Amino acid sequence: MSAGLGRISYSRATARTWTAFRSPWLRTTPLPSPHASTARASLSSSTRVKPSAGITTAVPYPTPASSPVTTAAPVTASLRELFDSPPTSISRSRHAMSSSPEGLFLYPNLKTPQTFLDSVNAAIARGHLLVERIANAPERGEGEMRKVIKLFDRLSDVLCKVIDAAEVVRCLHPDPAWRQGAETVYEELFSWMNTLNTDPRLYKVLSKVLNTPSIETTLSEAERQVALVFLRDFEKSGIHLSDAKRAQFVQLSDRIVGLGRDFMHNSSTPGPGRTHIMVIPPSRLQGLAPGYIQRITKTNKHGEKVAVVPTAGWESQMVLKHVEDEGVRREMYVESMAEDKSKVAVLDDMLKTRYDLAQLVGLPSYGHMFLGDKMVKNPENVSAFLDTLRKSQQAEVEGEMMMLQKAKRVHTKNKDAQLKAWDRDFYVRLVSSKTNTMPHGDPISAYFSVGTTMEGLSKLFSKLYGIKFVPGTVLPGEVWHDEVQKLDVMDEREGLIGTIYCDFYGRHGKHLNAAHYTVRCSRRVDDDDEEHDISEGMALREGIELAMADPGVRMTSKEGRYQLPLAVLSCGFTRPAGGKTSLLNWIEVETLFHEMGHAMHSVLGLFATHHQTGAPLPAGLLMAHQANRSTFQAIELHSQMSMAMLDQAYYSTLVGDPSFNSTKTLEDLQRATGIVAPVSGTAWQTGFGHLYGYGAGYYSYLFGRTVTGQIWDKVFRSSPTSRTSGERLREHVLKWGGGKDPWECLGGLLEDDRLMKGDQEAMRIVGDWGAKRATSK
Repeated sequence: MSAGLGRISYSRATARTWTAFRSPWLRTTPLPSPHASTARASLSSSTRVKPSAGITTAVPYPTPASSPVTTAAPVTASLRELFDSPPTSISRSRHAMSSSPEGLFLYPNLKTPQTFLDSVNAAIARGHLLVERIANAPERGEGEMRKVIKLFDRLSDVLCKVIDAAEVVRCLHPDPAWRQGAETVYEELFSWMNTLNTDPRLYKVLSKVLNTPSIETTLSEAERQVALVFLRDFEKSGIHLSDAKRAQFVQLSDRIVGLGRDFMHNSSTPGPGRTHIMVIPPSRLQGLAPGYIQRITKTNKHGEKVAVVPTAGWESQMVLKHVEDEGVRREMYVESMAEDKSKVAVLDDMLKTRYDLAQLVGLPSYGHMFLGDKMVKNPENVSAFLDTLRKSQQAEVEGEMMMLQKAKRVHTKNKDAQLKAWDRDFYVRLVSSKTNTMPHGDPISAYFSVGTTMEGLSKLFSKLYGIKFVPGTVLPGEVWHDEVQKLDVMDEREGLIGTIYCDFYGRHGKHLNAAHYTVRCSRRVDDDDEEHDISEGMALREGIELAMADPGVRMTSKEGRYQLPLAVLSCGFTRPAGGKTSLLNWIEVETLFHEMGHAMHSVLGLFATHHQTGAPLPAGLLMAHQANRSTFQAIELHSQMSMAMLDQAYYSTLVGDPSFNSTKTLEDLQRATGIVAPVSGTAWQTGFGHLYGYGAGYYSYLFGRTVTGQIWDKVFRSSPTSRTSGERLREHVLKWGGGKDPWECLGGLLEDDRLMKGDQEAMRIVGDWGAKRATSK
């Protein structure tokens, strides 16, 4: 994510862009105060706006300095106990119904859906003051101009606190009234932010700051980088266009939000295919558990036994993976992937509207618009990267496909049998089971309960960074569901440095994709200079409420007071019935350890313990599991590459063709680079939710994996839990957030000057890393 307002127009994943340049946990280089003496002086007096006639000041967002949670809660339970034996939901529900609950996240304005709606007005009111202050800065002299970047930072914070909270609520809250309120908050604030994207006054002032030598030469590296990102985002948002076209930009951006909302809703709802398939006789479901077959078997009006199998959710996946009868698998595949023309129309409309947005600002495609300020620079570099990976994997993919083809011919006793789309999962499982080298005894999931996994993650962070997780105290009304747990993030030098809310289990109405939400970032607040937001003689509407800054806390190693970060981690794990401990499969463990990338397999064994006995994970079990996982890694990698290629195609110049159709584009790609032929009448792309939130950016999973793999090899492989290695990563990368060019961060970390420029040579080097890793497996 970047710092600019403009980025919020482009994707949900970057919805909180104004403050994204601040690493929520590890940044140690805050934007310095333009006037250190002023900042120091303000510490002795209130930094809050003093209420004038007719002005109501909203209660500031609480931090440990102003809320009951002044430090981490006393350790009455370990992380393992917190997650494996959580507090009963009954007591927490009763507390949440108390007469004076706290607001969500301890935000006073998030007590009810209505007060949440009111917070938009308070944020926009403060935003208007900041916008006018920025716009009028040149008239107030160089002293005020030196504060402009800080004012942009504050404007970012005011708006993103509200819109980021809305994003969490609309995705995770179980109450429809809350979700609807959050949707309204999000759209209203998003629309206003789009008008800021195209405000020429803000752009001109920022340009003047960067073109005034007496100011520009005094900027820190972080300030300069942030200012340039803001500037580029204004330019990407069409700041150079006429008034009419800027208005059109806002209209298109708002339309994209609505289409994106509809697309995401469609992606998680059943299609036009039948909701169930009828299997006669039920014995054709051989491969599934007999007890399950019995439960779903009915008797029809003809007296026949019929198995009624849902075509959505885990049931369809189990059929494709375990059922012997190819006819049943084919029917399940076609019905579960059936093309819904209305859903295709929504997707195509969204793709074409994004294309129109790019055309409006003079760019060839939305891909060019989205990637212009990313590490990869442009779609051509992404295509080259993906093509390099694909070619390096081609021989291995073909080898694995031949293995599956042979398995089908042997299994069906048909020497001419061809592998189809509905065969892949079945034969991958069949071949893997025959080559299974797993030792007898407890399965690997026994060593990865949610509690032991979180405990291991905390130990890992403690060794690498001196940071650990401590169970926090949840106050009434602070969380949106009884199963949400709170962690205080503790630094061995600073104490409490942030909060994480963990919402790990799936439930009705919740977005089940694993996601991380940064609700509040860390930033310095004592030099906000709020008292000068209201200029002398300014008249405000009677009764207007202004959003207030967080009062912040003092940090041991830094001057000033700082707002502490707050994040939410959401997953869709299944909670077992009967109060049993939730055990995670390997993919779910990788989800929790996602940030560790390629370090995963080697690091997990150091901390995993049995959820009952506490015994460490046996090395042999870990090695056997890794060996089994690697059996069809090339096919899995090819699937990820295919989705990244499809994402690039959907945001390319192809969309400008009047005859563009996303289903045909998918089928063309499958014929050109796929491993099985496309299936007529299906359209799985309407369930590919990343096309909205990560539009033109799905490649980043593979790009990130390649980069982190190199970091692992060069920095961590010899000593995975070395504090020295952790501090090296922290110093060169993590502490900067977006305040430094990422290529410079990477080049410094890996001690490779060739990476510093981030040019085609740098991209070629990264592509070579990916190819070498692919061929060395």
